[in-house]
Amino acid sequence: QVAEAPHSLIDPLRRHTREVKPHRITTAPVEVERVAGYKGHIVLQRLGHPAVRLLSGNVLVAGGTTGGASYWPTNTVEIYEVRSGLWVDAGRMSIARWHHTVTLLGSGRVLIAGGSCAYGPDEQLPPCDGALQSSAEMYDPATDSWGVVAAMAQARESHTATLLPSGRVLVVGGTVDGWIRTATVEEYTP
Repeated sequence: QVAEAPHSLIDPLRRHTREVKPHRITTAPVEVERVAGYKGHIVLQRLGHPAVRLLSGNVLVAGGTTGGASYWPTNTVEIYEVRSGLWVDAGRMSIARWHHTVTLLGSGRVLIAGGSCAYGPDEQLPPCDGALQSSAEMYDPATDSWGVVAAMAQARESHTATLLPSGRVLVVGGTVDGWIRTATVEEYTP
C-alpha cells in the first residue's frame, strides 16, 4: 500500500504550478539534404531520439520525430563535431524510427535497434511493416556507412540496450503490442 503525502508537502508545490493549455503544431515529413555543416543548432528539430558519444568524442543523434501533432518520425542522423562546433549529416537509417536505442560498440560502430516507425493513429512510413520494430542496423563512423544487421528476437520500443564486456548487447524491457510493458530480456549479438 502506498501512503499519501501529507497536504503540508503537496500545498507548496501547488503554488509553483500553472495550467498549461495545449497548442497544436502542424508539421510534415522533412527531407534533409546532406549538408557540410551547420553551427549553433541541430539541423532538424527532434523528439524521442537517442544520442551517443562516439569514440572520437563527437555525438551521434539518430531518428526521433519532428514533433508537432502528428509526430512524424525521421530516419535522419546527425553528428555534432565537438572540435568545430558543427552539426553534420550522417546519412539515413533504413527506416524512420523513434523510441529506439543507439549503443556504441567496442569496435566504434553504433548499433541502432528497435523503436517504432508509426506516426499518428495507425499510420506508418514505408518501408515500415508495423509500428514496433525488431529490426536493427549498424552505423560505422570510420567509413560513414550504414548496414542492416540481424533483428532482435522481439519487436519493442522504449527499451534499454547496454553493451556488455563480452561485446554482446543486453536489451531490457520496453513496450510491446500497443504499449504493453514487458519484462523480457535478450542478449543480442550484433
